[in-house]
Amino acid sequence: MIIESDLNGAWEEPGVIGTRIEIEGNSITVLWRNAPVLVTKFKKVESEEGIELQLQKSGLRYEQSDSDYATLIKLFYHDGKLEMVEDFPITGESVSTLRKTENSRYGNYEIADDVLKELEGTWKDEDGYDELVFSKDTLKNKNQKIKIHVVKSNSSDSQSRDFRIIDQDASHYGIFDFVTLEYQDGVLIGRIMVCDAPSPKVIFKKCL
Repeated sequence: MIIESDLNGAWEEPGVIGTRIEIEGNSITVLWRNAPVLVTKFKKVESEEGIELQLQKSGLRYEQSDSDYATLIKLFYHDGKLEMVEDFPITGESVSTLRKTENSRYGNYEIADDVLKELEGTWKDEDGYDELVFSKDTLKNKNQKIKIHVVKSNSSDSQSRDFRIIDQDASHYGIFDFVTLEYQDGVLIGRIMVCDAPSPKVIFKKCL
């Protein structure tokens, strides 16, 4: 018999950046690339396929959209897995298998916001053209301002001093024009996306 703890937690499709499901009690949040597309309640019903989670609402919709982009037509649990069936208007049904994950919405990282104190201040690139300004949990460049976290990989050596700066909104990948922004050995390293070529690096040093 399924117990609540079997379902509670986060579920992802291994090796795929796409759907994530978070369950707590009888509440469920479905996310696409870490942006919530459905928040609803559900009840558990036994079926031949396992335990079906019957949702009060089933439409999948982006936050700024006026209409659903798909419908979650079936979600059931069996053998430690969640099987999800979605129906898309053009392509039809799609089946995904999700498994429990310890990852947060930020991936296999832990929050290390104590490092924000070290970052506080102004950083300039080696040419003096680009500038980043840290103020508590806010990062600014010449045109934009965002809320940030500092994270450290859970898979790294526990003594490592390598950190990554990320947007607090987990659905936003990258920082400004950078694919990644890392803090290593007292410098910031921003990597710029270039298709079919290595990512150029921009090195920032803190202004004294």
